[in-house]
Amino acid sequence: MALDREADGSPYTWWVGKANEKHYYWGGSGPGIQKCACGIERNCTDPKYYCNCDADYKQWRKDAGFLSYKDHLPVSQVVVGDTDRQGSEAKLSVGPLRCQGDRDYWNAASFPNPSSYLHFSTFQGETSADISFYFKTLIPRGVFLENLGNTDFIKLELKSATEVSFSFDVGNGPVEMVVRSPTPLNDDQWHRVTAERNVKQASLQVDRLPQQVRKAPTEGHTRLELYSQLFVGGAGGQQGFLGCIRSLRMNGVTLDLEERAKVTSGFKSGCSGHCTSYGANCENGGKCIEKYHGYSCDCSNTAYDGTFCNKGVYSHMTHPPERATTVICLRIKSKLRRTEVTGLQRLRVKQEGQQIQCRRRLQSYERTSPSLWSSSASCSPYECPDID
Repeated sequence: MALDREADGSPYTWWVGKANEKHYYWGGSGPGIQKCACGIERNCTDPKYYCNCDADYKQWRKDAGFLSYKDHLPVSQVVVGDTDRQGSEAKLSVGPLRCQGDRDYWNAASFPNPSSYLHFSTFQGETSADISFYFKTLIPRGVFLENLGNTDFIKLELKSATEVSFSFDVGNGPVEMVVRSPTPLNDDQWHRVTAERNVKQASLQVDRLPQQVRKAPTEGHTRLELYSQLFVGGAGGQQGFLGCIRSLRMNGVTLDLEERAKVTSGFKSGCSGHCTSYGANCENGGKCIEKYHGYSCDCSNTAYDGTFCNKGVYSHMTHPPERATTVICLRIKSKLRRTEVTGLQRLRVKQEGQQIQCRRRLQSYERTSPSLWSSSASCSPYECPDID
């Protein structure tokens, strides 16, 4: 995995990603940097190089880390050059691609004031309109989105602290549907809205409240003819929305709120406060960590692993035949290339009758927990064995 250079300055080794483009950065680094993790952390074996493998020492050195820039993944090919160097060996491995979460699910924008709005191309929903999104706010009213025609229109709004309204006109006169919640919706928690309109009926649902359904008239106009841009948030002097909207899908297409917010003055991409709504998902004492696109659970101070700190780390128990005591012996064995196990603490050695329990606390900073197995050969009944 050498990053050593050819005569023209280009690296000998690269990998090919999703768009069939060459990439010269490696696990633990980022796009365009052309370094390994040790080059970023400035702790490479040889400070003259940006990868441990470039030092070309007689002892085996390694570079490892995660490639996490999604737009470049997956890795489809790795090209290794400079292979005719005598006396040198190298080994390169690519781990499995692991996907987590939904990128569109957290696509969000914060609306900083009631007069702010984002605009998109005209919504094409002549005979069928299927709209869904999440919102959270502290204000009691505001327009979520609106698209106008000459007389036709479609609009979704928070009409009061407990009411969401879906209204439209296809030429037969305005139609409004309202879902009423028994509890306030302006509680700074995420709420989901789904609205649908076709030639047969229209429907509106908020969270898991009963769905409101309205049959379409058997005669009259059926096509929704819109001409203006689609406005997300308040426009035209209306009471706009103040809060956050995410995962806005219209007829199966996710609107990129984040990208539009980046180029719109006064807007902020993403939302904060995910832990307020989802922090309870982190189990067994796991800590909820706010992220730009959602949240994660920090399990480092628990005896659990997994996305939500709900996967236990287990060991097998042995019963040494030569003693009348039960001893739990733990050793760590890991085949991972960069496993770091720290924070080993002797908690207590407790004798209860003829039973002696040895307990230790383990913290692993790998995504995959180290494997634990038992051995009684070196176990003393009065102290915990060292952990290799």
